[in-house]
This record gives sequence, structure tokens and C-alpha cells, in this order.
Amino acid sequence: MEGDISATIASLKFPKARIMAESKIGDGASLLMQDVAAGKADIVLTDTTGARIFMDNNPGKLREVPGGAVALLSANIAIPKNEYALKAMLDTAFSYLNSIGYVSSLLKKHGATDDIYLPDVYYEKVK
Repeated sequence: MEGDISATIASLKFPKARIMAESKIGDGASLLMQDVAAGKADIVLTDTTGARIFMDNNPGKLREVPGGAVALLSANIAIPKNEYALKAMLDTAFSYLNSIGYVSSLLKKHGATDDIYLPDVYYEKVK
């Protein structure tokens, strides 16, 4: 999508690739269906969770390209400007909860899998 980080990652990691930018009007599922599954594009760089949901609902359309992830993107929380103490406290608290396995166990409790932490990977049309 235009302005999305995946276009920047693709151009840095794959400088010889021809990048197709879609407008922000669509969503990730339409990008997968209209571009890759329909054959307009060979590969898409997208998040693991969204791609797996798409593949569950559209079996046989896409597959994960071997080789693993190309980027690890962190999650962000918006806080008021100049709240450095709050930011430090949130960073420390989340780091602690993640390091002791609490975040993973909480996600599993609510039906999420560990792949929620996996970075963006490639998916291509099944041939």
C-alpha cells in the first residue's frame, strides 16, 4: 500500500524488484486477492497473521515463500508528547512481562498463536 513500510522494506531488501503500490483505499485482504491471487503480482510482503487469515478463508490461493521473514517491526503505543517518564515505565513494564512469558501466555489464553510476533514474510500465488 502507498506509504506503507512494506514498500520501503521491499525496495531496500529487493532493489531489482518492480514495486506495485496500491492506494490506501483497500485493505490487506483485497491486496492479497486482487494482486497476488489474481496474478497481477507474483509476491506480496505482508504480515503473517493477516496472510494466514486470508489463506484460511481462501485455501489454495497463496503460499508462504520459504526463507523466513525479512523484517521485524515493533508495535507502538501512542502517548502524550514529552512524556518520557511514562514511556520509560511502559517500555520497562512490557519488556518485563514479555521476558517472563506473560504476554505469550495471555495471547494463547485468548486464542492467538505465537506467530503474532513473527515479522512480515512473503506470500505468492500457488501455481
